[in-house]
Amino acid sequence: SELGESDPCFDGNTLNIFRGRAGTGKTIDLIKIAIKLVDEEGVRVQILTYNRALVSDIRRLFTLAELPDMFEEKCVSVNTMQSYFFGLINGCLYDGNLSGDEYLKKYHELIKEMIDFLNSDDDAKEIIRTICEDNPKLNWEYILIDEAQDWSEDERNLILLLYDKNRILVADGGQQFVRGLTPCDWTIVSDRNNIKLKCCLRQKRNLVKFVNYYAEIMGQSSNKVVPSEELVGGKIIIIKDKEKVFPTIKTEKQELKKAGNESYDFLFIVPPTMVENVEGHRRFKLIKEFEKKDILLWDGTNEDNRLEFSIDLSESRVLQYESARGLEGWTVCCMNFDEYMQIKEQQYDPSMEGNALLLESAEERKKKYLLNWAMIPLTRAIDTLIITLDDENSYYSRQLLKLAEQHPDYVRVL
Repeated sequence: SELGESDPCFDGNTLNIFRGRAGTGKTIDLIKIAIKLVDEEGVRVQILTYNRALVSDIRRLFTLAELPDMFEEKCVSVNTMQSYFFGLINGCLYDGNLSGDEYLKKYHELIKEMIDFLNSDDDAKEIIRTICEDNPKLNWEYILIDEAQDWSEDERNLILLLYDKNRILVADGGQQFVRGLTPCDWTIVSDRNNIKLKCCLRQKRNLVKFVNYYAEIMGQSSNKVVPSEELVGGKIIIIKDKEKVFPTIKTEKQELKKAGNESYDFLFIVPPTMVENVEGHRRFKLIKEFEKKDILLWDGTNEDNRLEFSIDLSESRVLQYESARGLEGWTVCCMNFDEYMQIKEQQYDPSMEGNALLLESAEERKKKYLLNWAMIPLTRAIDTLIITLDDENSYYSRQLLKLAEQHPDYVRVL
């Protein structure tokens, strides 16, 4: 479909930046633009994002898209930025002799080494571009970046050295980030076209209201998102009684299918305490228990599975909270949400904050950090959000239960 106001301009030498909170359609717009560029201009497009789970999901969206007849699938690629930079650095500086282990160990040093080479003399960029033209895995005419706020400054600077600004499109989620406490600033680019996405295109109205109220209760009311007038309805179920988890999942799975969805559209998000290591492989601890209840799972907590998306629509997905950003489901179950938030609070290190505003108190900065982590799981659901609690008396559980009391028309507590 047409992008309308979201359609970027690739003329001149301007960097296009989509700006919007979770659910405002940034990833879908990137996919639409990639399809349009390949189909209408016959160019090669690379989409980069920050983790393999999201790479897998974007690839799945391409397979589900109604691609134009003339669309060349080999002209678009979806990868993590680490995978892309490995191919670039290995092919251009190390003649293919750099091992993956060494690359990961020296990742930040190697990114700086590549930047230094590109800045070394006037011919360096042309040398790199010539090498890339001979390698189809490196020869891209446009770079589309998802979750750009999660890049480091060096990663940003490297891509800006490699490509002209009008060949880059950035989707920036603002304060949403995972890898660090400070989001990457793309506004350092003077010639830029900011495209603001204000309306939530993922979540139904009641879920958007719930998330906005949660931001208020966390003391961060400025994080509000505008709900779509067309996406009415939506519900939240908070489960205190562990005995009611599986019966609720079964009921909501039936509701999901009545609405025309598949089991794949049921997404489970879990804390690290629900992941175990078995013979060197990580897996979801309760996977056998789920299977006994006739709930088949594609286990995204196992990194071996993340390279490809599930092709079995009878499987629901399960991933850790940290890997869920960018994903969505008709029904999403956030398991032991209070435990997850307590883990994030314990991990908070104020000394890691870079250029924090002096006007913000230490407590305000901590609240903002915790809300960022809370927004990742709370903004994944389209229609139904299920939240299970480990300890109903914990601080984060009490917050949610307070919201449930205030909004009983669409929040149910079991």
